[in-house]
Amino acid sequence: MKVVKKERSSLVWDFFELIKEKNEETGLEAEYSKCKECNEKIKYNQSTSAMHKHLKAVHPSKYSESTELKEANQPELTSEEHKFRPLSKEKQKQINFAIMRFIAADMRPFSIIESPGFAALLKLLEPRYEVPARQTFSQNILPLLYDSAKERVINQLKMAKGLSCTFDLWTSNSTKSFLTVTCHFISPD
Repeated sequence: MKVVKKERSSLVWDFFELIKEKNEETGLEAEYSKCKECNEKIKYNQSTSAMHKHLKAVHPSKYSESTELKEANQPELTSEEHKFRPLSKEKQKQINFAIMRFIAADMRPFSIIESPGFAALLKLLEPRYEVPARQTFSQNILPLLYDSAKERVINQLKMAKGLSCTFDLWTSNSTKSFLTVTCHFISPD
């Protein structure tokens, strides 16, 4: 039996030592981890999982000591130091559509997405989110939301047996013209 000295990063090595032994049947040398508490040998395959399991099952107090030490030695990472996984395409799409609904419902200009305050708000809420160019909102996302809303209105109106429509046309103080169409009907629900 030969004790192998190597620098190990896992705290489990405080309770084990790495040894090399010749197998009497094959004559080949194999690596084992030997428990310092009970001298049990565990075949070592470049992983500390079996040693963790041994400590947890046979020496639970040593195992909890090992995990407490590990937790105490863990550095605390701030969000700036931590590398985030990229945002999923689905989450990116949800945020894009939420921003577009905000712009449409509150009649905001597309340029709001380029404002420093809006960028700071988004960075705080979801640091991984990359704001697309405003052309993406005006040329891609808005037409998709428009088509979806138009389809919902058409489907609702198809179910109506009768309806009442009113129209209102006005000009704002900034000389922008607006037309409102309101339809009232009783749905099957």
